[in-house]
Amino acid sequence: MTEVAQADPTGTRPHVIIIADEVGDDATSIRIHNFERNGKSFTPVFTSQAAFDALAGQSPYAKQALSIDLEMLLAMMNGDEELVLNPGSDKPWRLAADA
Repeated sequence: MTEVAQADPTGTRPHVIIIADEVGDDATSIRIHNFERNGKSFTPVFTSQAAFDALAGQSPYAKQALSIDLEMLLAMMNGDEELVLNPGSDKPWRLAADA
């Protein structure tokens, strides 16, 4: 799994796992995968490797796990995206600016 934005020295900044591809020859950019459910686009976000593996473990996305600093991910958002936290769980959380 690739990691973006290493945790701070104290190790207290939370990271989440997203599905993404590194883009470009120098792999300094990422393309975050979005999916569609009920006609609405969303980005799956996982709280742990175990949560990611439970949903994507045998899928084509299994090798596209990317650990990213949560604050960095939120800073990249425009405000109109919908994030679904642990979408494969019994009770996934929907996170959106209009929620």
